[in-house]
Amino acid sequence: MTYFDTEFAATKYLTDHGLFTMDPQRVSSVLRDLIASIAALPRAITAEGVDGAPPWFATEWSLWVLGESLNKLVKRRKGEPLSPIIGVVSDTVRDRRFGKGRQTFVRILGGVDAEAHKELLMDLLDDPEVSGHAIKALRVGKVSGASERVREALRVARVGWIRTEAKKYLAKYP
Repeated sequence: MTYFDTEFAATKYLTDHGLFTMDPQRVSSVLRDLIASIAALPRAITAEGVDGAPPWFATEWSLWVLGESLNKLVKRRKGEPLSPIIGVVSDTVRDRRFGKGRQTFVRILGGVDAEAHKELLMDLLDDPEVSGHAIKALRVGKVSGASERVREALRVARVGWIRTEAKKYLAKYP
């Protein structure tokens, strides 16, 4: 399997393989297989970073695009018991081999069950590749109790949008 070139291709892949309609347990099994295939990709640069940002590697880009498509699946099936799928999402978020590719998976946690993943999201505040997305997931997921950790993330953040997200969180949960 090669990495997905576009979000459209990833969504088409998921649709063609029935992931939008099959039961969550089967979806989680297919996702684990897809993620294992992505993990096996060579560590080749896919896209150069913009404005001095580090480059994206094939594994990161492929996982990021898969997460975007998976987010659509999760939103479409909101209200269904999705714990097997969310289990794969949280396992993937913990796997630092995927670097920036985990960003979309962090966003999924914020939109589905952020409170249940509060500790994981708070741990990600120390991970520069996903810290901004973790702050946003905590805020969007309406998770209180992370103010001290978010203040520390704000103190060290150098990227504007991450600082903005931290300020929004702190305005909501001082």
